[in-house]
Amino acid sequence: MILYIHGFGGSPMGSTVLLLKKYFGETEVKGLNYDARYPDKAIKLLIIQYQHYEKSLDPNNNILLMASSLGGFFAAEVCAKIGGKLVLFNPALNPFESLAKYDGETINTPDGPKIFNQQHVKSYEKYCGLDMEETFNKIKLNGFGLRLFTTDDPIINPQLSASLCTEWGNYTHFPDIKEHRLGESSVRMIKNDITHLCQS
Repeated sequence: MILYIHGFGGSPMGSTVLLLKKYFGETEVKGLNYDARYPDKAIKLLIIQYQHYEKSLDPNNNILLMASSLGGFFAAEVCAKIGGKLVLFNPALNPFESLAKYDGETINTPDGPKIFNQQHVKSYEKYCGLDMEETFNKIKLNGFGLRLFTTDDPIINPQLSASLCTEWGNYTHFPDIKEHRLGESSVRMIKNDITHLCQS
């Protein structure tokens, strides 16, 4: 099973989930939901959803957690706490920095459209710097099968993501892909890796 965590303002039933279903038709794909305004609550909710699907699986099956953008931050936090296999694409690993420009925007939440403001940005401050380093060290030390794929991303800080990916996980750079979210070209390039992880 593939569980996908969408990016900032996205949807668990969005185009990326449909794309993953198209390319991995033999594997069940589910989108997880969260409220980006409250990261502490979001992490707890994502863990609950993950464990719900984990309990419903046949013992011979396993879960691969995929995420992009802000979802990558949340996926890293989830896997650091409960384990699992992880694939990140253009993860927003310093959301306190990358979300500042979205003050005043309307975003999708489990409770419908809501305004994202500076107070919500501030709630991410505790997760930057050493806290993110600790998260990645937990993933690495516990052998969670971390895989990180990133590009010269036009939205998040590519230098920061690349440095973290290089230091704390397997890092693959796709210089010819400029898209921020998982799209047709990026999914085609990593399809074999994803299939292998789903089966292992």
